[in-house]
Amino acid sequence: MAREDSIVDRLVNFFDRQIALYEEMLKASDTLATDIEADDLNALAVQQETYSRRAKQLEEELRILSREWERAEGVTDAERQHIGGLARHAEAMAKRLESITNDAAAQAQTRMQSVKRELDGLRRGQQSLTKYRSGDDDSGYLDTKA
Repeated sequence: MAREDSIVDRLVNFFDRQIALYEEMLKASDTLATDIEADDLNALAVQQETYSRRAKQLEEELRILSREWERAEGVTDAERQHIGGLARHAEAMAKRLESITNDAAAQAQTRMQSVKRELDGLRRGQQSLTKYRSGDDDSGYLDTKA
C-alpha cells in the first residue's frame, strides 16, 4: 500500500494510536459515574490528567501531519480513502467521548453543589454552637447574651 515512512504510514500509525487511546478512555468511562461519587477523587484526577496530556500530544502531532498531508504528492485514491476512514472513525469516537465528558461534568457539578450544601449546613451548625457557647466558670452555663 504505502511506502516506508511515507505520510500515509505515519498517519495510519497516528490514527491507530489515537483510536487506541480513545478506546482506553471509553473503557475507563464505564466506571466514570461511580468514580465521580467516590470520596477520594485523586486517582480519577490523575487518570484524567494523563488522558488530557496524551490527547494534547496527539493533537499537536496531528497538526504537523496534517500540514504534510495537504502537501503530499503521489498519494493514491485508495490511500486517501483509507486515511479518511480512520479519521472518521476517530472523529466518531471523539464525539462519543465528548458526550460522556459533558455528562460527567454535569454529574460532577451536581455532586459539587450537594457537597457545598452539606458544608453550608455544617457551618451553620458550627456557628450555632459558637454563638451559644458555654461560660468558662460553670459547665452548665449557657450564654444567652451571645
